[in-house]
Amino acid sequence: MVHIREAVREDDARLLALEAESPQGSGTSILLERSTYFYRSALADRGKVLVAEEGDRLVGVMAYVLREVWIEGEVVPVAYSYDLRADASYRRSMKRGLFLLWKCLEASIHAEGARLIYGHVKHDNEAMLSIHLRTGSQPIGDFDVITVPTRRGRTDLESVEDPISVAEEHAQVLGKCNMMPVALSDLYRRGAAAGYLRGVFRRTEGPSQARVSVWDISDVHRSRVMRLPLPLRGLGAITAPLARVLPVPCVPRPGDSVAFWHLFDFHTQGPAGTRLLAQGIAGVSKLAAAQGVHVLSLIRPHGIGPKFPHMLLKNTLTYRTMARSIAGVLPKPPLYVDVRDL
Repeated sequence: MVHIREAVREDDARLLALEAESPQGSGTSILLERSTYFYRSALADRGKVLVAEEGDRLVGVMAYVLREVWIEGEVVPVAYSYDLRADASYRRSMKRGLFLLWKCLEASIHAEGARLIYGHVKHDNEAMLSIHLRTGSQPIGDFDVITVPTRRGRTDLESVEDPISVAEEHAQVLGKCNMMPVALSDLYRRGAAAGYLRGVFRRTEGPSQARVSVWDISDVHRSRVMRLPLPLRGLGAITAPLARVLPVPCVPRPGDSVAFWHLFDFHTQGPAGTRLLAQGIAGVSKLAAAQGVHVLSLIRPHGIGPKFPHMLLKNTLTYRTMARSIAGVLPKPPLYVDVRDL
């Protein structure tokens, strides 16, 4: 008999054990390691984490948060669904427990008044894409997560004193971009209160400027590298010993526990904008390395934001946004990507 209920803090250890059975990706495979399963839900006022149990066995978990975003110029309540995890025997066949879990989550989202359900899936995660398609979702857009190893060295980045004003300015630049939070400043405000918003950094030169926001959850969330493509494995073997004595990038190796900083809301202006952005990313890389962070993760929505500079040793992961409309139309790309979703 399968029972669906809302998760409680006492479930944390079992939820983390379930996470440990769910590596993500194929060519590049990672396993998420968290200090608590609930760190993402703590950033939202509305949402739930639901679990499926069979007897005393926890066989699945799925969560959602609610927020208001822009869709085709209107304010629309949406639900972001995430963290679908399952016992391996259930995951292979989408058994009754997971089906009931999804139906209960869907009913709760309906009751909250959301008009759209969406989630993000790595483009090569065929099993998860299949589940989304079978539950009525369809692809509405893509974005890239570009990962680059950090490198040691000095940096002279300028830190913006008032990140909230930057959020308001960025919202004006993007306009009513589809899937952007109506109150983008609230994202920054909550991130700062939780200690996740590391800051906003910029480089300026005459009329030109480049700016990037940094999200740091390394205290609560790391990734263990399970598998890497052969070229990156070879680079890791070469750079690891060199990085101990020289300011060169260190490519993680299989088995390493990796701390990330997420870079988002990129902005450039002026003729030197792209060059200044390259300098800004390099500066953040050095700042991150000094804090014991191994990898920068750059969030690049397709069709939004500035041209990215050329970067060495990068690895690009493409994610697909899957969505199902409850009422109204599906948003068209380009789509804003909320850093809290990742």
